[in-house]
Parts: sequence; C-alpha cells; structure tokens
Amino acid sequence: MQQTNHSTQSNSTAISCPAFVSLKLADASQTKTVSKLLQTCNIELVDDASISIDIFVDGRNLACPQPLLKTKIKLQDLRTGAYLYMVATDSNSMHDIVAFAKQKKLNLLNWQGNNVYHFLIKT
Repeated sequence: MQQTNHSTQSNSTAISCPAFVSLKLADASQTKTVSKLLQTCNIELVDDASISIDIFVDGRNLACPQPLLKTKIKLQDLRTGAYLYMVATDSNSMHDIVAFAKQKKLNLLNWQGNNVYHFLIKT
C-alpha cells in the first residue's frame, strides 16, 4: 500500500490517519480544520482504495458522552454509504462509539494513536 503523508504543525494535538482517508470535504472550513489536525499517516491497511470523508467530528477535549452525542447528531445528516471521521481524547469514547456502531449495524474502523481515538464510520 502506498503511504500518503499529511503533515502540519499546529498547537493542537497531533492526529494520525491512514493513507486511505481522503480529506476532500465539501465544507471548506472543515477541510481547513482537518488539515490542521493531521500528521504522518502510520496505519497499514489491506485495501488501498481512497475514501472521501463526508463529515468530520472533532470530539477532542470533550468528556463522555459528548463525543458520542456529537457523532449521533452528525450521522443523521449522512446519506447511506457516506463516511464520518471522528476523533476524541476521552478514553470512554472507544467503548461508546464501538457499542453504538455495533447496535446500529454501522461499518466502523477505529484505532488509537498519541492518546487520540479515531473512528471512521460508514453509514
């Protein structure tokens, strides 16, 4: 799989994403926000197809259950087959989002890096 590097310097927490995540968001303000958060991609996946993120949810520095609630609200706006990418720093998010995705039968890829929890959800 070919690695794509997304690297920026900012005061915010560094976030790593897999190379298959394409940051071509419809909303320019979201694209700018996501670009500031990304650092070198470091996850190897079998499928090297590119995925366009439809909605980004920043759940960093939010306590439980806020990351889950923000995710639920944003998922209501997504069409079937769309992707939501969410990041959180609350460790409870890992359990909450995984359980929610399982309950709703959503496709979920999740990983952790640098004390940040990442969730890629396909509706």
